[in-house]
Amino acid sequence: MDTPADYERFGLKPDTIEPWEDGRRMPPTAGAFEWWYFDAIMDDGTKVAIVFHTSPQSKQKDTEDHPDIQIRITPPDGSEHPVEANYAAAESSFSTAGCDVHVGPHSFVGDLYDYTIHISTEDGKTNGLGADLKLHSLGSPYRPGTGYIGFGDDDKDFFTWFCVVPRGEVTGTITLDGVTREVHGTGYHDHQWLNVNAMETWNHWLWARQSFDDHSLLLFDFIASDLYDNARFPIVFVQGDDGATIFESHHGVEHEIVKSYIDPVSGKPYPEISHYVFDHGDQKLEYTLTADQRLEVRDIYKELPAVLKSRMGKVLGPLFSWIPAKLVQSKFRKQGLHPSYTRYGAHGEMILTSGDQTTVRESELIYEYLFPAAQFKEGR
Repeated sequence: MDTPADYERFGLKPDTIEPWEDGRRMPPTAGAFEWWYFDAIMDDGTKVAIVFHTSPQSKQKDTEDHPDIQIRITPPDGSEHPVEANYAAAESSFSTAGCDVHVGPHSFVGDLYDYTIHISTEDGKTNGLGADLKLHSLGSPYRPGTGYIGFGDDDKDFFTWFCVVPRGEVTGTITLDGVTREVHGTGYHDHQWLNVNAMETWNHWLWARQSFDDHSLLLFDFIASDLYDNARFPIVFVQGDDGATIFESHHGVEHEIVKSYIDPVSGKPYPEISHYVFDHGDQKLEYTLTADQRLEVRDIYKELPAVLKSRMGKVLGPLFSWIPAKLVQSKFRKQGLHPSYTRYGAHGEMILTSGDQTTVRESELIYEYLFPAAQFKEGR
């Protein structure tokens, strides 16, 4: 959504990004889902991911906030240390003026360029995991158009992506198993909000962010579900050392899965090596992603507990407070869904050609692959 009417509708300026855009964008209404995301790769190879939600996606249909935080630390030995902690709305706050997010004793605060992220160990909910980190942007905030992808009549339904810190320096401490140590590395922050059911809207998506010494690259390749004819929304941009955007494309792409594998958890095919080519005027970007470490593997379909709490209990009484997970899985199958998710440590290579100048960069990165559909579809 990038027409003058779109910018006017959302109160945005085409060439200016303001701090309020990283504040809360969705009120606590049915269908609203919003989060602030941070990840980092430290100099010693430790990987950290932290997310603050107004509510978990499982409660997206509720009209009230159910705030939570997620933290996952992966040290160089590859061991996984994930925690999700839930808090009452009364002990949480989300400013609309800027990123000033507080969930229980935890906080995520910043102004588009400098952020502090605090995960406390004091309330006992984080299982000994904690963080006191500063993120200083080495790039510039970026949103593709208004940041919105519209669906349905009059684009009343939407999904968004606002890349606040494409590349930043991370300093501070992390706490693992009660032991606190200093860290330094490169980090990233984005902010998303939506009122669609992502499981029904997307066949799959690949999201990758990569920091080089003097460049940063962001790729978000969305493939819509059968409901939307598997439309493809490829978003990519590259920023230089000064934070200026030197390449971007929101349209045509050539994509090839060079090598794939069958995920042993979900039994579904996943790309192991992906190759992208974007042509934009006299510029061309080639990008190759090679997955070499699976940081998180989830089969959301199989993870459903034996029984699920039902919203119908509020209306029909306690006999309807719980429903068998098999009924939900049956509904998934009828809709062609088998939600699964993988987050990777990977190697990426960028070849950027502008006129007669070619820039080649490669490094390690984190990327994710969300795959709600039961069957893979290539985008149109």
